Amino acid sequence: MSNDKNNEQKNNQTNKKKLTYKEISQERAKDTSIARKIIIIVLVLLTLLIIFGGYSGYKYVKKGISPVDPNNEEIVEVTIPLGSSSTDIAHILKDNGVINNSLLYRFYVKFNNATDFQAGGVFVITIDDLSGNYSRA
Repeated sequence: MSNDKNNEQKNNQTNKKKLTYKEISQERAKDTSIARKIIIIVLVLLTLLIIFGGYSGYKYVKKGISPVDPNNEEIVEVTIPLGSSSTDIAHILKDNGVINNSLLYRFYVKFNNATDFQAGGVFVITIDDLSGNYSRA
């Protein structure tokens, strides 16, 4: 029985030694083809994941900085205490149902340089632009 195993191992070794250059290159081409397919599948999946994540993030931010009800024409009176920070203002607006997300609102105000808005007084803020164009009433 051990002789059969030894003979089998020798036959395998001689078969491996008898591979021609063409056969070796064909085996490598198969391996390379499989590796390329795996890489392409992984890249396609990553691309789809990035696209889906980007779109979901865009929709989340767009909903977060939009008014709670864009079709509502009702005037909401909000009192902003003198000396309030943009964080305080964002929380007050959220608590009064003017905006959806106070954190996204603060980022929006910061990135749009709406720092000239001062707390205290009465302001009219349009639904179209909650952070850029403020007019004193």
